[in-house]
This record gives sequence, structure tokens and C-alpha cells, in this order.
Amino acid sequence: MTTTQKRLGESFTRDGSIAVGEQVLLRHKRIDDALADYAWRRDEALARYDAAHPITQRYEDFLRAFREELVNPHPLRRTFAVETPEGNHIGNVMYYNIDLARPEAELGITMGDPAYWGHGFGTEAVR
Repeated sequence: MTTTQKRLGESFTRDGSIAVGEQVLLRHKRIDDALADYAWRRDEALARYDAAHPITQRYEDFLRAFREELVNPHPLRRTFAVETPEGNHIGNVMYYNIDLARPEAELGITMGDPAYWGHGFGTEAVR
């Protein structure tokens, strides 16, 4: 880890970071992530990768639900922001459908910003 990464990692640790890699860090979601998440969830190409339909709800409704999830997270699902050391929110990684009896869960990842596709950011986020 370089001095810059260490310094950035330390500052992100105070800011909700849960894991710091060489290219990305995972951190808890914040309200200012809502706009990017909304845009990504409305994007038809990203929705196809997720085998879903783009959302059609108004931003105000999305923001209300987003805020509620931050305040009262679902006990069997968590979503974390994927961010570059420079502070660019480029995607999300999430686990869901937790089965406490087995124990196992499903993992999902969204790299919302296509500029970061194919460069190992998602791979590192999952690791």
C-alpha cells in the first residue's frame, strides 16, 4: 500500500470504510449516493445485465426509500458503495438472501460507471 493509499484509507476509515484495496474501497452507503444509484437503476443497459427492468419511479420516491434503507437497513441484505481512492463512487456491491441456517448468501455487484468496466475494479471489490 502506498503512502497516498494509506492516507486515503485512513481518512475513509473515519468516513465509513469497511475495506481498502489498491484500486477501490468499500464503504457504507451515504445519502449522497442516491443520485448515482438512481441513474444506474434507470439505465436500460445496466438493467439488462441485472436481468431486471429499469426503475420508473420518480426520484423523490426513490430517495425516500433510499433514506429509509439507510436508517433501517434490512437485516438480511446490505449494500456497500464501491469508490476509487480519489473519491469517485463507481458502483455497489451487495449481499442478500442470507440463509443463516446454512450459512450462505447471494452476492451482487454493479459497476455503474462504464469508464471503470474491464479494469479489475469489480474483481477487487468482490475480493
